[in-house]
Amino acid sequence: MNCTCVPASEQPIEPSVENLIVRLAELKKQKANIEKAEGETTALLKEKLRQQRQRLNGLGVTDEGPQKGDVPPAQGVPPLAPPGSTNTAVKTPIREISTPVGPAPASPY
Repeated sequence: MNCTCVPASEQPIEPSVENLIVRLAELKKQKANIEKAEGETTALLKEKLRQQRQRLNGLGVTDEGPQKGDVPPAQGVPPLAPPGSTNTAVKTPIREISTPVGPAPASPY
């Protein structure tokens, strides 16, 4: 007889419900610690950037980058009106789309 059974000492042990509960509690604690560290790091970074911006402004260097609320232009989308035009809407003819009305054709399958 050819047996491919694995001895009990070599079989993986299934975690108990209690082990899973303990593991979940550990993971939640780690997650809370990471979120706290992330918040502290973000706050510190914002403060450092604020201080740096103040120093630059004191030297007459202003931030010319995008400001809060600025929306970058869409890529590949033409403007509504040509630059310098007072017309805010460009009139483009809309072609008519014909849609057949009635039941769908029968499937050949």
